[in-house]
Amino acid sequence: MLASCATPLDFSGPYSSGLTKGDVEQIEFLVFQRSDIRKPVFRIWVDRPNSALVQTGRESYLGDIMNEFRVTKQRGRLQITSKISEARIVVIAD
Repeated sequence: MLASCATPLDFSGPYSSGLTKGDVEQIEFLVFQRSDIRKPVFRIWVDRPNSALVQTGRESYLGDIMNEFRVTKQRGRLQITSKISEARIVVIAD
């Protein structure tokens, strides 16, 4: 169900080696459950132990809209721990 995403998922960052397949699945499920977050997840930037920035939606074309928010692992489960911001793509660089 969640693996049918057409956009390849990019995950990186200084702590990305600690990101498990289960963590990615939890993040995708958090997004799947929320109608206020654009789909799909396209980037996870693991910049802290047990915490990452997540970007969802689209960022390929002028006018695309994306969301960004932070998830943090608390008691073994990932939770959204920041405001969900929205941005529209206004410049595309080659």
